[in-house]
Amino acid sequence: MNWKNNLKFFLLVFLSLILITSTIKAASFLPQTASYLIVKDPEIEAGNIISEIEEKLVKSSSPYSKDIVGVVVEESAISFNRQATSTALVASQGKALVKVSNLNGEIKTGDYITSSDNPGIGQRASESGYVIGKALESFSEEKGKILVLLDIQEKEIGTLAGSGFLEKGFSFFKEIKRSDEFPKIARYLFAALVGGGSFLLGFISFVRTLQSGIEAIGRNPLAKKNIQLSLLINLLGIIILTGAGLGLAFFILFYQLPT
Repeated sequence: MNWKNNLKFFLLVFLSLILITSTIKAASFLPQTASYLIVKDPEIEAGNIISEIEEKLVKSSSPYSKDIVGVVVEESAISFNRQATSTALVASQGKALVKVSNLNGEIKTGDYITSSDNPGIGQRASESGYVIGKALESFSEEKGKILVLLDIQEKEIGTLAGSGFLEKGFSFFKEIKRSDEFPKIARYLFAALVGGGSFLLGFISFVRTLQSGIEAIGRNPLAKKNIQLSLLINLLGIIILTGAGLGLAFFILFYQLPT
């Protein structure tokens, strides 16, 4: 009953892909870290985007500001420095509620958020430049707050490339499906997809996390401990994810179906 064995194999691959996807999503649930920093603005509020201008922390007031430090939060799982009357709790890693507007269009889940002309208020990023993170929920009102996964970086905003490659991949898949060796070839393809994808994702994430951490420390040395801890947590998560993906790839490759 070869069809039963094939069904078990594809079920195993399907469950493996679900496990990897769930693990990747779980990596975003990292503890929020923040620092108490001196902000030169008596009207600062939770959700405001903060930039360092002329060595002073103030509300960001220009789109795609390269001086973004973080966002003001009410509380944090991990905090650094001492609280004082002149300080505000500023987060640069983790999830945070950010004040936004529809000044640059409706915000959809997955859109990058940047600063705007409206002091302390974010907007949808529609062109390349510095962003504060990625929107985790949609927003269509005039002003309000949305949950954002903070990741301050310079981001290239544009159309997604590679559609031609995907089309060729699907054509190739249709061709090998006609072969009697399809189950064996499919095993190798899925193993390569899971293993290679995990390694590539881990490598890219490692480089980006390291680069953004170094840049963040350079822009905001007062939050050095905060950023270093967030960087360490992210790197550990990347190593675990990459190892899990490679382990699943070897399991798919060498798992012997019962005959």
